[in-house]
Amino acid sequence: SSAASDVYKRQLVVEQGESLLEISKDLAEQGIVKNPYLFAISLRCMDGYQNIRPGEYQVSSSEKPSEILKQLTHEEEKIQ
Repeated sequence: SSAASDVYKRQLVVEQGESLLEISKDLAEQGIVKNPYLFAISLRCMDGYQNIRPGEYQVSSSEKPSEILKQLTHEEEKIQ
């Protein structure tokens, strides 16, 4: 389908002690997130945002905030 061609992956580096908003702004700069403020708020409303770990991640433009959060907290296997 043509929609699939709009999906792209980006490298996200999460630093130790980075805030949700800083992470969200990084994602917005890469075109994964449209509104970093809304994204940060939606992450804060979810369980587990306190467990975000520093590291390098592959994030996709097709992922929902909950899916990105699962990656950042290692709920899902980290993609090497």
